[in-house]
Amino acid sequence: MTQTVFAEAVHPMAPMIHMHHNESIDEVIIAASQTIVVGQALGAIGVAADETLTVAAASGNVGDGTVTPDATAPIHSDALDGAYTAVFLTTGATAEFELVDPNGQVVGTGAVGTGFAGPIKFAIADDSSHHYTVGDRIVFTVLRPFDEAGEQFEAWSPSATDGSQVAVAVAMYPVVTGAGQTAKIAAARRDCALRAADLTWASGATAAQIAEATQSLARHGIILR
Repeated sequence: MTQTVFAEAVHPMAPMIHMHHNESIDEVIIAASQTIVVGQALGAIGVAADETLTVAAASGNVGDGTVTPDATAPIHSDALDGAYTAVFLTTGATAEFELVDPNGQVVGTGAVGTGFAGPIKFAIADDSSHHYTVGDRIVFTVLRPFDEAGEQFEAWSPSATDGSQVAVAVAMYPVVTGAGQTAKIAAARRDCALRAADLTWASGATAAQIAEATQSLARHGIILR
């Protein structure tokens, strides 16, 4: 007699080990054409309506050129919360810099007088009397409040470039959305501990990518046990 073995799916909220009252769970909007299971790592696409970008020159800079965030889209959907730092590598009217993200990773290079487009978008002008020089720094701070109005979520995908490559939440309920269709589910967003064995990662994700996503969740207060 042949016996069929069924694997029971993870039940809603089952991954949750500990949560901080009702502050750990948010209702999130799942984007179109998604198949989400309980425990799915999620990334956010789109920029929150009230997300902000602030700019501050480091104390002791030689350069004094004006820094201007892009007027229409200063924050890309894949931008991380926290401080990005432009570190100058050369001196002069077109001094070169590299942009370092909040995790300490270099995410692009640019130059004074040329617009920079990456996770954040801005331009740095030259001051002919005070050129930027090696070691000067400009800090750009991306702040996303707890009210992420305007964002949608997709299954975490480390190869994506739309924001979903950064793990920021974990689905607590399953849902399937069709083309042009969205849906709302509960997701773990902060101040909680989840059972690591119940997490679902992107198919084909490497151990290093999962480790990075785990760290990203931890930065959002989502700890895997």
